[in-house]
Amino acid sequence: MKNAHHISKFAAASFMITAIGCGAGGGGPKELAPDQFYRSEPPGTIESRHVLADRPGVMYNDLHVDAMDKSPQDPFHLKEEKPQQPSVTAISSPSSELAQMSSTQPVNPPATQRLTEKPSSGGYMTVGAVVVEINGKPIYADKVLKSLDAEFAAEAKQRDEQSFRVFAAGEIQKQVYHFISDELIYAQAENTLDKQEKDLAWQLTGVWRDQQKTQSNGSIQEARAKFAADGTDLDDAAQEKYRQTVTAIYIEKKIRPKIQVTVQNMREYYEKHLATEFSDPDTVQYRLIKIDVAKSGSRPDALKRIKDISDRAAKGEDFQSLASQFNDDERLARAGGLEAPIQRGALRNEKLNDAVFSTQQGHLTNIIDAGDAFYLAKIESVKNGRTQPFDDPTVQHAIKDAITKEQMQPLLDVEREKLRQNGVIVPDPPLIDPVMEMAMQKYPQWAAAK
Repeated sequence: MKNAHHISKFAAASFMITAIGCGAGGGGPKELAPDQFYRSEPPGTIESRHVLADRPGVMYNDLHVDAMDKSPQDPFHLKEEKPQQPSVTAISSPSSELAQMSSTQPVNPPATQRLTEKPSSGGYMTVGAVVVEINGKPIYADKVLKSLDAEFAAEAKQRDEQSFRVFAAGEIQKQVYHFISDELIYAQAENTLDKQEKDLAWQLTGVWRDQQKTQSNGSIQEARAKFAADGTDLDDAAQEKYRQTVTAIYIEKKIRPKIQVTVQNMREYYEKHLATEFSDPDTVQYRLIKIDVAKSGSRPDALKRIKDISDRAAKGEDFQSLASQFNDDERLARAGGLEAPIQRGALRNEKLNDAVFSTQQGHLTNIIDAGDAFYLAKIESVKNGRTQPFDDPTVQHAIKDAITKEQMQPLLDVEREKLRQNGVIVPDPPLIDPVMEMAMQKYPQWAAAK
C-alpha cells in the first residue's frame, strides 16, 4: 500500500504537468511547441552571441589552489605586489617638445559654435566671464584673449571687420581646446606622478627661474620687469613652466616606453630627409649688374655697355661702385648689386645660375646673355656644401628623437582624447561669445595701430 501511495502521487503530478504543458481543456493532449520554452530574439539578432562558451584563458589557467595547503591562499593573485614602474629622473627632448604642443582641435569638433551673430554694442568687456570649466576648473575669457593678443593685433591690420571676425572665431575655438587639453593632461599627471617626479618638476622649474635671473644681470627685479614689459608676470610664467614640466614627465613615463626605434627606421628617415636635414647645399653670394636691351636702345648698344663695364671691372675698378652707377635695375643699383646668398639651382635664370656657381670667389663671370638683357656678376663668397654621414652620433641622436616624437604624437592624441571623453567639460562645446565680444571691441584699436 505504501508503494501504491507513492505511485498514485507521482501519477497525479504527471497529470498536472501534462494538463498545464499541453493546454488542458483544449481538446486533449497536444504536442509541446518549441517556442513554449524559448522565445526568439528580434530579427537581426545574432543568436550565437547569446551562447555561453567555455573559453580557457588567463582567468582559468592562472587560477591555482593547492588543496593540500591549509594556509591562506590567493588564487586570483589579488594580494600580489605589482611591479613598480621606476620614477622618471630625466626628460627627453621629444617629451619636452610634445608637452608644449597641445591639441588645438577636438577629435570630433562640434558642428556649430556657441557664437552670437554680432557682438553686443556695449562699451565694456566682461573679463571675468567663464568660457568653459574642465573638471570644475574654469577657463576665463580674458586668459584666452590674452594668449591670442599679438596674433589678433597683427591680423586686424590686414583684415576688414567681417573677415577678422571669421578668423578670430576659428582661432578662439582652437585656443580654448588648447587650454582644455592642457588642463586635462596636467590634472592626470598631477594625480599619477609620484613624489620624486613632482620634486623633479619643481627642481627643473627652479633651474628655469634661475636662468631668467642670470639673463637679467643677476637681478630678479630686472627679470620681473622684463616679463612685465611683455604683459606677463614672472611668477605666472614659472607656474606655467611647472605645468609644462609635469606634463613632460607624464609623457615620458606614460607614452615614451611604448616607442621602439629600430636601425631600419633610422636608415629610412635619414634617406628620406637627407637633402633637407643632413645636407648643407652649395651657396654663393654675388653682386650683379643688369643692362637692359630696351633701355639701351638695341642689343648691340646694350652689349657694348656691358663689355665696357666688364673691362673696367677687370682692370680693378670697384664693382660695387660700378653696380650702383650703371645698373638698369633700380633695386640692384640701390644695393650696389649685392644679392642674398642662394643655393645651387635656386635661380630661375639657368644661365646666370650656371655662371655664378662655376666662377671662383673674387672673380667676374663671363657676360651672360638673357635675350632681353645682359648680366655681369662678381662672386663675393662661396660656401661648399657638406653632407652629414649617417654614422655621425649627432645625426643618429637627432634622427632617433625625430622618429620618437613622430611615433609618440598619435599615442598622445589618443591619450588626450580619452581624457577628454572621461572629463567633465561644461559647456561642451565651450561658450566663446565672451572672448569674441572682447576681441571685436578691441578690433578698432588693433586695426588703427601702426
